[in-house]
Amino acid sequence: TDSRLSNSQILIQPDDCRIADVTPDLPSSSGFPRPVDNNLLQDLRVLVIPVSVQDFVFSDQDLEIAETGLAKSAEFWNAMSYGEFNLDSTILPKDSWPVFDETAEQLGLVSTGPMHDHQPFVELALNLASEKTDLSTFDFFFVALPAVDSFLMGQAMEFGQTFVSDNARPQKAIFVGGGYLKFWEVLAHEIGHVGFGLEDLYSFESQSNIFGDWDIMQMAILVPSKEITSWSRWIAGWLEESQVQCLEEQDSTVLFIEPIEIMSALPKSVFVRTSDHSVLVVESRRNLGYDVSGSSVLIYTVDTSNSHGYGPYKFEGTLKEVGETLTVDRITISLTDTDVDGDLVTVDIQ
Repeated sequence: TDSRLSNSQILIQPDDCRIADVTPDLPSSSGFPRPVDNNLLQDLRVLVIPVSVQDFVFSDQDLEIAETGLAKSAEFWNAMSYGEFNLDSTILPKDSWPVFDETAEQLGLVSTGPMHDHQPFVELALNLASEKTDLSTFDFFFVALPAVDSFLMGQAMEFGQTFVSDNARPQKAIFVGGGYLKFWEVLAHEIGHVGFGLEDLYSFESQSNIFGDWDIMQMAILVPSKEITSWSRWIAGWLEESQVQCLEEQDSTVLFIEPIEIMSALPKSVFVRTSDHSVLVVESRRNLGYDVSGSSVLIYTVDTSNSHGYGPYKFEGTLKEVGETLTVDRITISLTDTDVDGDLVTVDIQ
């Protein structure tokens, strides 16, 4: 009802902002078509597989930590999906828990660094578990090591189509253990990979946050505001076409965006298509849900020519006060007005 708003006819079709992924890195992507093959609006079934090694035995206390982390992760993704997603978890029977005779160091699990590939170890653990349990009915596996501080591991992975079972589609696993088992954020981050095909937003090269204060798909423990972006919700299927406003060549446009933390049918984002593989995104954030960084209009670019871990999302800046502007190439965004309900932004494309 605000007279400053532009007519919705100025918008182009939301499908026109479905930019192509030009650096496919299955099973993750920041563009279209989506790489994951499960129905994202249904439950995912996860099997928790506790694993012991010679010097670190998985205890009942470790299991309690893992279950708490999984429950908090499920709550998080249910909130990110506006109630569309649920996680159905099963604990592997205790007499089927894999046990290795080797020490953690002999198995390459100690002080290996965050980019070490643990997939061979996880395959061994799954093979042991499959000797007593049918693994074919689960969408992914949560392979967990004890919550000891001697090592840190968090990794998501996908296996070949013939691994573990004769499923027609690849199966996936997350591997979390050591000190990271104590942080639900690490578990939720890895679920973002295997469940929804989301890419890492931190830098593989510098091992640092490069996307400001936002999104759990950065370094999950360190980033203060963990709500995932509107673009991530769009590619995961949790925003309706009516909730995204797509622009391309318009001159000056005034649009309303509601904070993404609020569950409603109102518009959540502005996308400005800049090429067949890039888009500029404008969204509203508040101290709500899992965000603690204050009221801001968050502005960032998505460029699928930058692959997983090498900056597919680039933080451009925030607008906090009415009248503030930010220019990215030939696009200028202004905060025209703001209140508890959301923000009015003006987008000028030269």
